[in-house]
Amino acid sequence: MADLRLPLTDKNVANLPPALEGQYLARDTELAGFFVVMGLRSRAFMVQGDLRQNGERSSIRMKVGEVGELTTREARAKAKVLLGAIAAGEDPRATRRAAGMPKVGQVPTLRQAWARYKVSHLERKNRSDQTIKHYEDHVERLLAAWLDEPLDKFGEEPALAAARHEEMTRDNGPAIANGAMRSFRAIYIMPARPAASCRPRTRPSRSTGTPKSAATPVLGFAICPSGSSRWRRCKTRSVGSFTYCLCCQGVARRR
Repeated sequence: MADLRLPLTDKNVANLPPALEGQYLARDTELAGFFVVMGLRSRAFMVQGDLRQNGERSSIRMKVGEVGELTTREARAKAKVLLGAIAAGEDPRATRRAAGMPKVGQVPTLRQAWARYKVSHLERKNRSDQTIKHYEDHVERLLAAWLDEPLDKFGEEPALAAARHEEMTRDNGPAIANGAMRSFRAIYIMPARPAASCRPRTRPSRSTGTPKSAATPVLGFAICPSGSSRWRRCKTRSVGSFTYCLCCQGVARRR
């Protein structure tokens, strides 16, 4: 599909069709260098500008954030800051690397994903201090050993989640163990996961041929195609003596 030019608003971005193959760009008519990259399953706000340093010019492209995670107004405000820094001869990528944020396309660690989730979800949505403290306790105390592990490791070794849940159940009780795994689940399944192994795969529908979520085992859990919050309608995968479902709030029920 050919690239588009249009005013980027929440409504216009929501109405953009997914790319049938590859990607296409929807460029903003109001702010030069600000655009949305549309893929089959991904949509991201991006900026691109010419950086001049030491008499040399280079074009750099940076991700601002995921569509749905930021509103268009928020993304445009961040884009203006990034483009202003680029125009002033500063490389915002260096600041991002210094802050420990992963590069676009790089699998984040749990520490990086947690830092992003805390800012973009908990603080931006004005969650209570008590809620944030619960997340901090779950991630920074109960799951401290996982903080520097890349998220795709848990997709490749799903038994890790089951083993850690059993340890927490034994040491802290089932309520705390379930709460910690719910917090981990929320951070893990953020829409911005860059790794293919961290995302549910798709399969074509027999009737329409359009992509449809598959019940793909991830993290020792399963993706529920129906999006149901009821266990009886979820396609789950058994790990050890427990059954996990990523789309359900209940975690680790005995079979």
